[in-house]
Order: sequence, then structure tokens, then C-alpha cells
Amino acid sequence: MEQIKELIWNSNFIYFVSSVTLGGLIGWMIASHFAVPRLRVSKWTQLKKTKETGFGNTRDFMPAKEEELIEHPIFGHLVLRQDGTWIDSKNKLMWIRGAWGTDWNGRDFIGEPLALNWFDATYYFGHGATACSDLTGTISPKDLLGSQSLEQFKKGKATVLFAGHTDWRLPTAYELNTLGFINKIDRDYEYSGAQKPRDLRERLFPNLMKNTGYHLWSATMSHSGRAWASDGSWPPGDARPNLKKYVVFVRSYSD
Repeated sequence: MEQIKELIWNSNFIYFVSSVTLGGLIGWMIASHFAVPRLRVSKWTQLKKTKETGFGNTRDFMPAKEEELIEHPIFGHLVLRQDGTWIDSKNKLMWIRGAWGTDWNGRDFIGEPLALNWFDATYYFGHGATACSDLTGTISPKDLLGSQSLEQFKKGKATVLFAGHTDWRLPTAYELNTLGFINKIDRDYEYSGAQKPRDLRERLFPNLMKNTGYHLWSATMSHSGRAWASDGSWPPGDARPNLKKYVVFVRSYSD
């Protein structure tokens, strides 16, 4: 026993244990710092290789939040589900509440989203009809209606797996425009940048403004080789397709 005590208090032994502990701590800090970038690269690599993607399978799985129902006098029933999606009953749409590139832990979308150019976004996640009857910088009501139909929607090369569904896709310009929550009759919702539309979007898409600035692609091409997208405000405007923007997914929904 005395020999063991002597060994423990030996300066060389203490130095050895301290070095191992410090080395392990430094290794953990380095791994933690670079973990998210590695996941981001692998998600893009996986998409190109397997043509499948999702929102991760994190080990830090959190208990789900309670389902929440928003009864809105203008925009109808909005259902925030426990599986990371929300339902727009008025427009018959289901949305994933985080941008592609993040990971779902059962409670929140964590990590950083990935930005894509429009060519990659539509190649993998779907291409809608062209809407370019009015050559303006902001999409017109006529072009919004023209982009609404899914008859000419071409499925993307990738399958998005989330919440038990595999038919997630890039939204059309019409569908993307619904996230503006604009209603000209009500002054509180007259512009997408007003406080109430911003609050509602943040409730439906937590941290989406912080992570993307609402720079989001639609699946709809506009005029002169440009594409309709949100630049942080609504209605969507035309954007150069080589720009990097973010992707949110939608699917058609029926009760």
C-alpha cells in the first residue's frame, strides 16, 4: 500500500496523468470545434453520392415539444407539429421548420444551413414552371398564379427523408410567397417586413431569419435566365441563379 501511495505522489506520475488529461481535453475541444464543418461537408457529399438527404440522426435527441395550434383570422389554421414540421391548412401545405443543412434533434434544428446556387437547388430538389409574363424585378400577381400549378413540376434527383415523408421538394414561387404573410387589408400585415409577419415567421421557422436572412430559393424560373427568390422580403424578386441562397422544403398536404 505504501508503495502505491508513493507511486501516486511521485512527480513523474503526476506529470504523466496531467499530460494525458490535458491532451484529452485539447483533443475534445478540437473535435467539438470542427464537428459541425465535417457534418456540413459530409451532408453535401452524401447528397451528391447517394441522391438522398435528411436532417441528421443526432445522438443528442431531445424530448419533443407539445403540438401547437395557431388560429389566425387571416391565414387560417397553422399547426406546429412535434416532428419538426408545420401545416398550413389554408394552402394545403406542410413545411419543414428548418433550412436544409441543419439537423433535427427532436426539439430544435441545430447547426448551420448550407447555401446553394439555384442550379444545384433545382437539380436536386425540383424545378417548377417558368413564370415570366411581366419583366419586373418583383414577381407580379399574374406570375404568382402562373407558378402555382404543379403540373409542370419536375421532381429533383434527390429524395429528402424527414418526418416519415419522402416527397419534400423546393417550393414554387407561389408557395414561397405564402411565407410573406401579407394581407393588404390589414395594416398590421400590409408588408412582409412589418412586426407581426416577422413574429409569425419566427414562430413557424425558429432561427431561420438568424441563419439565412430569409434568402431562400423558389423552384420557379423568371425572365432572362433569372429565378424567383426571397431576399429577406416578400413578394419574391428575380435573382441571378449563380448566387448562393438557402433551401426550405415543402410538400402538398391533405387532411
